[in-house]
Amino acid sequence: MQFMTPLIERMKQLQPQDRPPAEDLLAQWERIRNSQPKNSYRWRLSPKSEPAIGRMLNDTVAVAWEGINHLKKYVK
Repeated sequence: MQFMTPLIERMKQLQPQDRPPAEDLLAQWERIRNSQPKNSYRWRLSPKSEPAIGRMLNDTVAVAWEGINHLKKYVK
């Protein structure tokens, strides 16, 4: 998620006048989204506080669902 850091930092400015307009943020978000592979859109977001064993289990389930979604393309 490091590709999101510049966008997030722009939105975190303490003074409202230092934050960019919503239109600029939307344009930056669209550039970021278009630079990412489409299959990464479905990847789960995990909290930093998630324990390692929970992350491993949840990532395994996420990979399984991603595989199922890919297989559906070939079955239809």
